[in-house]
Amino acid sequence: MSNLNAASLYENLQQPISQYYDKSSNLTREEYFYKLSISTTLYLGNLSIYTTEEQIFELFNRVGAGVRRLIMGRNKETGKAIGFCFIEYFNHEDAKEAHEYLDLLKLDERAIRVDWDIGYSEGREYGRGTGGNQVRDSYRKVADPERPNVQSNRGRGRSYNNNGGRRKQADDDESDNSGGGYKKRGGNRSNNNY
Repeated sequence: MSNLNAASLYENLQQPISQYYDKSSNLTREEYFYKLSISTTLYLGNLSIYTTEEQIFELFNRVGAGVRRLIMGRNKETGKAIGFCFIEYFNHEDAKEAHEYLDLLKLDERAIRVDWDIGYSEGREYGRGTGGNQVRDSYRKVADPERPNVQSNRGRGRSYNNNGGRRKQADDDESDNSGGGYKKRGGNRSNNNY
């Protein structure tokens, strides 16, 4: 017999839409997670620096009524792509579908991370890490061949997970070189190739 009861169902419904909480948003946790629950914006991470806006737009435009806007993450000093972007949909349901089906999909040999975002505001397209890159690049222990301008911090700095604990191994540093194109890792869809 299952240990499922009304209290556990209620707790599951109250789980936040994302594990990430951006303290720099100047919102309380409750306000932040409420905004996520109605958001039409997704954050894409672990993109190849060579992935183009056109590739991302074409892929994400396949979901729902289509993409409203795409904002590429850029190095503030050089203007080059640094491996993330924001995708805005016209409604929450389309963004939810894209989050569900495209998270961990392989694009240009990298499993992209799709997470909820409270909404794009001017200036968020620039990296907040050292040298204008992403913050995670500042803590990277293993050099990423996709980011030739970012040096490994092997033995320097510390890497932490979203819950404040020490991260054992960086998921973003792993790559699976089993093929190209669009390919989802895991999931329950029968056709994983796009």
